[in-house]
Amino acid sequence: MFIPEAVNYTQDPETIKDFIKQNLRWQRGFFQGVRKYRVGTKLQRIDFSIGYQMIQTAVFIIQTFVLIPFIVIDTGRWIILPVVITADFFVVSLIAVFCAFMIKRMSVIASLPYFYFLKWIEILVLTYAFIEIFILRKFKASVIGWSTEGRRYALDTAALKDGAK
Repeated sequence: MFIPEAVNYTQDPETIKDFIKQNLRWQRGFFQGVRKYRVGTKLQRIDFSIGYQMIQTAVFIIQTFVLIPFIVIDTGRWIILPVVITADFFVVSLIAVFCAFMIKRMSVIASLPYFYFLKWIEILVLTYAFIEIFILRKFKASVIGWSTEGRRYALDTAALKDGAK
């Protein structure tokens, strides 16, 4: 049911360590769901969508962590690494500039180096979670729901005030 008065509060991580832990929980949960419900193996729309995303991610990870290092080692041309990273940063920058103009928020461009750094952290976390869930078969999804017990940060009382009046 759509409830227009619904209010959602978010609790953003305050440190890189917390960001990594949060993303690791999300990625593990995603891969647990994919494995448990065999997403990508049926002929439903969500299976095609998530299957496509998984293939796209796998190709990127193989290209980044297997193919490029193999080419560098095989050819001895270490200049390939900075060229690839620069090209990747350029493409991400073009997308960020386009988005900044479309939403009329130039601050997006100023935060690009930080978000580019976080992109690589997320790729490493995704790869780590994939290996844990699919290869090492850790963290079988058995718990339903989640608990707010032991939150790292107390909720801000100002954030709890109803702003949807």
